[in-house]
Amino acid sequence: MPKRKITKTDAPYRLKQNRGTWYAVDKKTRKETNLKCKGTRQQAEEVAEVVCGLTDDSNAMHHMKVAEAHLAKCNPEWTTNTWDTIAQNVIHGPRGRGLGGDKKLRTVEVLQSDWNNPCWNDLRHKRCIDTTPADFTRALKGQGIAAVCFGKKLHNYAMNHRCIPYTIMGKEMWPVIRPVGKCSRSITQEEHLKLVGFLADPDLDFWKGAVKYHKGSTPKQWQEEWINWLWFLWFTGASSQDAAGMHAEQIDWDKGCVEYKRGKWVLPEEHKPARVGIEKGGEFEALLKRLPKSGPLFPLLATRSSSNRARTMGNICEWVGIPHTTPHGYRFSWAERADEGGMDVKHRMANLGHSTVEMAEHYSEGADIIPPSIEIIDGGLKAA
Repeated sequence: MPKRKITKTDAPYRLKQNRGTWYAVDKKTRKETNLKCKGTRQQAEEVAEVVCGLTDDSNAMHHMKVAEAHLAKCNPEWTTNTWDTIAQNVIHGPRGRGLGGDKKLRTVEVLQSDWNNPCWNDLRHKRCIDTTPADFTRALKGQGIAAVCFGKKLHNYAMNHRCIPYTIMGKEMWPVIRPVGKCSRSITQEEHLKLVGFLADPDLDFWKGAVKYHKGSTPKQWQEEWINWLWFLWFTGASSQDAAGMHAEQIDWDKGCVEYKRGKWVLPEEHKPARVGIEKGGEFEALLKRLPKSGPLFPLLATRSSSNRARTMGNICEWVGIPHTTPHGYRFSWAERADEGGMDVKHRMANLGHSTVEMAEHYSEGADIIPPSIEIIDGGLKAA
């Protein structure tokens, strides 16, 4: 009788026939499973694959396909939405919180920049329903707070707008990144004078690059505008964006103040305008009178982005030899000087455009306060 040919396979089992019935024997555990099949070996192979979970009739892929079919019946978009689809809705969709209307151009630019971060490359065109928490964890590894915040924004938008059928990242699954400190530091009077003195140097060729990209402007115009702008920040404590976008029409000479709506306010009509007082005969008044009488006070700087102005100032700080700061440092400086000088918190709020005492106190927390003597308050000892 010829020997039966033995065929080796990669299957985790081998077939065994006993009294006409086929059995699958696990190669590792030697456990036998009755296939309840008395047909040919090929028929036994087909039954064994099903019993051992090696076909789409029983494994995870099969269940995934069935689940997708059910999801498609509930909402066809669930099976096609990718994270890029969600991101484009976040970037170009209307303003949130029930406000409606188009987002500001600057907001769109910031969101698009966040989405262009290479950390999202693996998720960019991946279907949302194929995403696991490990995908987000891997994408955000080594990233800063901006990437984490954008990831939360993306995920929350998908959940709140029913773009995905279930939550992928729980609240406590996101990386916790502690901010290292303020976004900027307060600039001192000595440092401010150093910056202005450096920019006033007639031999400074710093402005050649700016002139190259702004045809029709001259180095002297850039020099004067930067110096005036830094003095404007010193006297007003305005933000970089608000100061650069200031117009002459916002100076109310009758009231003796500069009055403006902050650019970051979502609903400006619901806020009282920020007001900066003008002292008659003071240096601030003299500065305002040197600026254009109509239109933008800083027409060249108004064309640059906040990040560009901050980057330029960082370079100037490096050349002057002072610790790095940004135009926002003038805002902290103004708040601290006002607090040290005894200005009431309501007046500081009006000047900086803050709506809460907490925010006003946050900006002036670095102030060096010397409290008045108790004798000024209670008159000292009554007895001789």
